[in-house]
Amino acid sequence: MIIGLPKEQVSLAEWGKLCYRKGTLEKIIDPKVRSVIAPECLRQFGDVAIRCLKEQRSERPAMDEVVWGLEFALELQEAADKTVGERVSENQEFPFLMQGETTTDDDVFTGSSATRNGTSSISSSDEGFKSETVFSEILKPAGR
Repeated sequence: MIIGLPKEQVSLAEWGKLCYRKGTLEKIIDPKVRSVIAPECLRQFGDVAIRCLKEQRSERPAMDEVVWGLEFALELQEAADKTVGERVSENQEFPFLMQGETTTDDDVFTGSSATRNGTSSISSSDEGFKSETVFSEILKPAGR
C-alpha cells in the first residue's frame, strides 16, 4: 500500500485488477521497461496475475499452473524479441509499446540494444542477467 496516491492506486493488486479490466495494464509498468514488453507477453502475464488474485482460494491456480503461465509469457517475449524490424502500429491495442529494439543474442536479457527518441542505448552481457540464471528456479524446480 502506498499512501498519498489516488484511491484506486493505493493497492498495487487492486490497481492492477482495475487496469486489467479497463485494458490499460501498461499504466502500472515501469516506464524504463514499458517500451520493450511485447503486447502478447503483457496480456499473458496479466492473465496469470489476475487468476492469482481471485478472492476464492479454490479459483486460484496451482503453483505449477502459475509457473507454466509465466514460462509461456517468457516464450512470447523471446519470440517477439527475435522479430526484427517489426513496429507496433498506432492502431494496435498497446500503442505504448515500441518494437524497434533488436538483438543478435538469443537471450532476452543480454546484448540488447534499443533506440528511442533518437537516443541509442546498449546493454552489455552480464552473466547475472541471463535468462537461465534469472529463471534457474523454474528450470530446476526443487524445494528450498
